[in-house]
Amino acid sequence: MISKRYGNIIAQWAVCAVLAFSVVNAQNLNWNITGAGARAAGFSGAFIGVADDATAVSWNPAGLTQLERPEASVVTRFVFENYVFTDSEDPAYDAEEPIDHFVFNFASGAYPMELAGRKIVFAVAYQRQLDLAGYSYSEDEFGNTFEFNSTGGANTITPGVAVRLSPLLSVGASANIWLGSGELERTSTSTDGSYTFSSTDDFSGFNLVAGVLVDLSALKNPLPLKLGASLRTPFQLAWDYSYEDSDGNSGDADWIVEMPLMVGFGASYRLGDFLTLAADAEFRAYSTSKIIDEDGDDFTLSENEEDLFQLRLGAEYLLVNDLGVFPIRAGFRSVPTLFADYDELGEVIGPTQGSGFSLGTGFITSRFALDFTYSASWYDQLFGTITKSFGADILIVSGIFYF
Repeated sequence: MISKRYGNIIAQWAVCAVLAFSVVNAQNLNWNITGAGARAAGFSGAFIGVADDATAVSWNPAGLTQLERPEASVVTRFVFENYVFTDSEDPAYDAEEPIDHFVFNFASGAYPMELAGRKIVFAVAYQRQLDLAGYSYSEDEFGNTFEFNSTGGANTITPGVAVRLSPLLSVGASANIWLGSGELERTSTSTDGSYTFSSTDDFSGFNLVAGVLVDLSALKNPLPLKLGASLRTPFQLAWDYSYEDSDGNSGDADWIVEMPLMVGFGASYRLGDFLTLAADAEFRAYSTSKIIDEDGDDFTLSENEEDLFQLRLGAEYLLVNDLGVFPIRAGFRSVPTLFADYDELGEVIGPTQGSGFSLGTGFITSRFALDFTYSASWYDQLFGTITKSFGADILIVSGIFYF
């Protein structure tokens, strides 16, 4: 039987291991990619059936045909994340780890034109798809310190095109060219000295996105309803990893991440001139996705080995006066994760599920639109008696400029 003294040592080690592993992987390897933009975030991501601005290329490229003149957009995100670990059996091992960062998230340009009697819109975008950035610093009561600093991530360059086949139907497609790199450095100090670990990640890959938008307001008996669908093709993301530490250890690895098929459906309904309601449902086939190492060994990307399904609901109301338009937006979404809950024996007992909401506003004129959204999400993951509570507060700021 393990004595209480050694039991406490093991418990403390377990908490530290879970903390280090979970924080780094949850922050750096959030594979649940999505679209961009403060306005879309104000709808809580219910944007597949809206998709009527320059960020449409990241949600549903068919929506680009709704643009009436050239547009350019930029999107930034201020991210404040917090991980809280609580042990129901021994609160002495509770821990908290905040991680904050800023990221230039998205930029795009779109140009509409008439060609062969049809409206065609060309677009190109940059997007940070997998965000590795984050920073935290902590010090315990014994003077031991821990510093975490990560930068970069996986980005895409995305050319796209959309065609209005008829007043009722538009189609679009885009290509994601994956590239980019990230760097991580962790430094810890104690009475025994200091330790530094650094690593570099490089990404490359290619996939396609296809979209459809049906605008029922173009019917002979118009209905203010738009229906959209988007499909992201599965692909292999090459992930090259190298590391070194202050003890002289170093190494590298070449991994392949099997990114899954993603299919989304959306609808938006306009009530009068000022109120828009939207809803999205998205399916992501993560249950069979794997990370494969250079020796051919693999492990599933999803801890619970289940597919993800997300529901997103949002609304926008426009306040119009002589200065311009002031939108008010709100939304709710489910937050499925690739994590799992575990019992005290380390067996999976179910998927980790979360929730989120958003509130947004902005200012729109004939020349530009500024949008601001506060987005919050959270989930609790169980490790037997230990609970990892994750919360994220994100401020998204977008600017769209009309030419």
